[in-house]
Amino acid sequence: KPKPPAAAKRAAPPFDRSLGTPKARQAQHRLACLKLLARFKYVRSLDVAAALAPQSSFKGALSTANRTLKRLLADKLVTRYLSDSRRTYYALGAKGARFLRDLATEGGDGTAQASSSRASERTNPEHALWSVFAVVTSEARGLTSLTEREFQARFLKPNTKNPRRPHKSFPLYYITD
Repeated sequence: KPKPPAAAKRAAPPFDRSLGTPKARQAQHRLACLKLLARFKYVRSLDVAAALAPQSSFKGALSTANRTLKRLLADKLVTRYLSDSRRTYYALGAKGARFLRDLATEGGDGTAQASSSRASERTNPEHALWSVFAVVTSEARGLTSLTEREFQARFLKPNTKNPRRPHKSFPLYYITD
């Protein structure tokens, strides 16, 4: 049997040098990870990988995410938790929220809050974590997407009569061709 030509083998994607030096890339990855945590309250390394390096291979993106989260954990900017199903997820710590609020003077929105106290109360955050993954991957493809919590805050009127149900119910509309 003839061997396939060398050009037919899959070449590794070229290294993206647009972020500058390795230290600058690391700083940008750390900041992007902290902003992701500020937006979604808690994420997995899979979500961080999809947000930081959507064009990279799965292994490369996950390695980048794990290195970034390891540095953030060492600096105590994020905290790590285990769900009841033994899955690891991360939450923004008080020091990380303070860091993001300090950056607000340089153009941020200044609304970052620590989510570690809420994350420690969660026993099974699987649904919320998968919705974060869906939003991150769709935004990486250029689509506008919201989690359920973001959708409720933006489009639903508050229910002042019943505090147990913070939002009134809404009709579902389906778009068909």
